[in-house]
Amino acid sequence: MKALSNSELRDTSQEFIEIYLDVVLHQRFAYEPEKYYKITEDELPAFKQDKILEVINRLGELEKDSLEGYLKANHSEALNDIHNLLKKVHSVTVNLNSEYFYLGLDEISDERQFDLAIIRVIAGATLVTLDPEWFSHEGPAAGAVDWVEPSEKLQKKMLTALEIAQEEGTKLPILFEKQLELLACGIPIIGQHEPTEKLLQLMVREITLISNKLFTISNSGKNRFPAKAIVAIGEILNLKLPTERTIAKMQEKIETEVDPDESPLSDNIQDLPF
Repeated sequence: MKALSNSELRDTSQEFIEIYLDVVLHQRFAYEPEKYYKITEDELPAFKQDKILEVINRLGELEKDSLEGYLKANHSEALNDIHNLLKKVHSVTVNLNSEYFYLGLDEISDERQFDLAIIRVIAGATLVTLDPEWFSHEGPAAGAVDWVEPSEKLQKKMLTALEIAQEEGTKLPILFEKQLELLACGIPIIGQHEPTEKLLQLMVREITLISNKLFTISNSGKNRFPAKAIVAIGEILNLKLPTERTIAKMQEKIETEVDPDESPLSDNIQDLPF
């Protein structure tokens, strides 16, 4: 499979996440329908079977998804390193989080769920790193984007325009005058935003939040996603990386800043305002 441009990789990662989250949603409908639907005991078997078939269909879409194929074709060494660091290092124990996953299913093995969970981590890191502007609602709080505020120069120009209009007795449309006043006070009239320069910190933050949700990890008392695996993900994204020790310190700092129940940015793939 050919190499992908950043924009193509971003689109492919988004597509994977959308299908992956749909699989998770339909698994919940299938195995805990009472939480989401009012349904009688007589209707339950057929309802569950219908939802399981929907899960199977979406799993088939994931099999066709090009992100996993792209990673295997172009970054097989990094992908294998990540998998081995999570599954084959004696000092690290990583399992699927049973509070998030339904295990022991007929339609998908636990091993396959684990493989897809790794791809989900990579996809989330890819999306927020290559396109943090997408998350305009949650991005600023997470450090993904900065709001663009009127520059000091622009504020002075707007204030001068208002003063001249007042001096000359020029009437301005009410809305236009209000907009000039807002700009003169340093308040943007359109929600503009731009990505921060701290892409590595952003990537580590997203990986931390996703891995906390998908996995239970035990390694040297830290219980966090291996720094060496983060290095491998960074290599996939062509990021300039610091040492593993520096990344571990970043993880430690991030863990003190985020709420334990906070969701990854990429869980809100539609960028909804909630």
